[in-house]
Amino acid sequence: MNNSLCIAIRFHEGRYHGAGDWPPSPGRVFQALLAGVARGRQLQPKDEQALRWLEQLKAPVIATPPAHLGQAVTNYVPNNDLDTVGGDLRELAKLRTAKVLRPYLFDPQQPLLFVWHFDDQASHEHHAERICMMSQQIYQLGQGIDMAWAQAWRLTTEMAKQHLAVYPGAAYQPHQQGRGVPLTCPHQGSLNSLQDRHALMLTRFSGAQKLRAFSQPAKASFDKVFYQAVSHRLLFDIRTTATQRNFLAYPSEHTAKLTELIRNQAAAHLAKALPHRSHEVKAVFIGRGAGERDKARRVKIIPLPSIGHRHADCGIRRILVDIPDQSPLSKEDIRWAIMQGRHELSEHTWQLLPADTTTMLHHYGISLTAPAGGSYASWRSITPLVLYSGGGQTSAAARIQAHRRAQGWVKQALRHAGIIAEPIQVQLQREPWTAKGSPAGLFAAPARFSRHALYHARITFNQDISGPVVLGHGRYLGLGLMAPIPNHQQALLSFSLPQHTTISAAEGLVLIKHVRRALMSLAKTKQGLVHPLFSGHNRNGSPAQSGHHRHVFLAAIDDTSDGLINRIIVAAPWCCDRSTNENHSDRNKFLKTVKKLQTLRAGQLGVLHLPAAQHLHDDDPLICQSTVWTSQSWYHPTAHPRRRHDPKLFVMNDITTECHRRGLSKPQVELLDMHVGPKGGNLKALLRLTFARSIRGPLLLGRKSHIGQGLFYPANPANQLPH
Repeated sequence: MNNSLCIAIRFHEGRYHGAGDWPPSPGRVFQALLAGVARGRQLQPKDEQALRWLEQLKAPVIATPPAHLGQAVTNYVPNNDLDTVGGDLRELAKLRTAKVLRPYLFDPQQPLLFVWHFDDQASHEHHAERICMMSQQIYQLGQGIDMAWAQAWRLTTEMAKQHLAVYPGAAYQPHQQGRGVPLTCPHQGSLNSLQDRHALMLTRFSGAQKLRAFSQPAKASFDKVFYQAVSHRLLFDIRTTATQRNFLAYPSEHTAKLTELIRNQAAAHLAKALPHRSHEVKAVFIGRGAGERDKARRVKIIPLPSIGHRHADCGIRRILVDIPDQSPLSKEDIRWAIMQGRHELSEHTWQLLPADTTTMLHHYGISLTAPAGGSYASWRSITPLVLYSGGGQTSAAARIQAHRRAQGWVKQALRHAGIIAEPIQVQLQREPWTAKGSPAGLFAAPARFSRHALYHARITFNQDISGPVVLGHGRYLGLGLMAPIPNHQQALLSFSLPQHTTISAAEGLVLIKHVRRALMSLAKTKQGLVHPLFSGHNRNGSPAQSGHHRHVFLAAIDDTSDGLINRIIVAAPWCCDRSTNENHSDRNKFLKTVKKLQTLRAGQLGVLHLPAAQHLHDDDPLICQSTVWTSQSWYHPTAHPRRRHDPKLFVMNDITTECHRRGLSKPQVELLDMHVGPKGGNLKALLRLTFARSIRGPLLLGRKSHIGQGLFYPANPANQLPH
């Protein structure tokens, strides 16, 4: 795609009253284009062809100026239901309903941009030119009071990227993994649905008493696309001024002091350079004089301790500056102000210079360019969280009570940080999680908070989130910085079968049984005991019935859909069951035992010489993120239905309950196929699950999930359903 179509929309008053979406959705722009050029039912053929071309393009990039919600105003208007009072106009007051208007406010001089990309073809360029002409007819966007006008032009994709890079606002991009703000986007058929709706609106009244009975036309058809703002992030190295080559490692215990030093100097330089905006600079950098709406506009200065290797000393060598999409200050102004400072540590003078590499960001789940970095469910603190601002506890009982209350303070810290994922497991302690880390009490700043308010935390969420994750009352001082724990990489191993192997998918269950026996043999102790992680039984031989899944999940996978097994998956229980606790001993036992598997004696299937176990890549379908998941093997309910139960309803309720037990959110369930044996037995089904927010795999559910049944893949037309 070498060309781009850019539509710039300006509002007369810098107010947007459209309900339910910010930024304004591409679906609204599509309707505004149609409303501007249509004359009643009439639509010129060239305009219709251009709109049909536009609805086939991929979702556009959206750029908006910094905006905030204005004050809510309540209007009382009639609800157009005079028949309920017998048509008596004197009773009109009884029909009034409250309508709350709360617009988004922004600079009317700054346009909103919608950028579509398209291929370099003559016909496409012709349609793009027509859209440019049609955009001049736009007169409103949002509600009827949101008067607007537009301009459009064609430009190369490279020029469009440069234009968006210097845009003084937020850039929203479609997010492939289903995270962010859901917006309507046109797709093939949207124009037809709008035309049909318009025709039905003209004839919606029906029957003899036309004013009493009418039918509501169906809503127009649009796709729902998730958009996420691309945060502006700057990464700096701490370098000595003498050579500008040597790193300077700042002790991580002085995180708050270092953050204040950089923040105050940058604010002072910027306030001096922009004296007419000094109040705004202090509100955004320091929080001085900041109001409620300034919380979303605060610049975060985050010192990054060095981690990622067992010998890393957790010294601070890099500074991340996170600029929110609603910041009124430009990225370049903030960069300039940060680099102006000169600081001293011991005998060295140092300054902040643009970073040479961004490798350290990956250890914190952060990306400089993408809408989100890597996504993870489990996180642990590198610098401790400030969970309350009270004084120290004088007794052991008071300290124990404060530790219990701290669990609730973590949820409050997540809400303040804008993280909507639910924590399903929270662990708090004073000691660090890393070997080179420092105890929480050493990060205390007596003028702000005591050592009793500091905790190291480890949090597991019900869904994956991306960095940076900074929590607690000290988040604007660099404290509460979390790093992800890549469980899916350490808890999921794959064995590729030799190329000459021809084991059919129908023999997958037999193969899995031999894999389980091999792992149990490798996990056997000198006393002849097998760890519950591989046997699923307690030491005394009884089944492990703790309410959580405690033994490994196995699956035989046919990735190529050719009917032959091409790899074997071994997953730790905490990888497939989000409610299962992981501990260091079990993790080491899992990795040590599974990696021993080299030769598999599989009975009639032969002897298989397996290559070394491999960790899965992030883009592997088994562990990638998606909101929609489809069965790849039969789902077996966790219980047996009673005689009078509707099998279909029983399966749908069972998998909803199973998802809840596994620490997943409640999905929408669609039944694709179902098999019911004699007398209602051997019930199994193929399903499609749709979650409100994307989740990371693997997804193995149901009674037989430990042997590869109940396996789900992200929805993809290329994935074949089992026979």
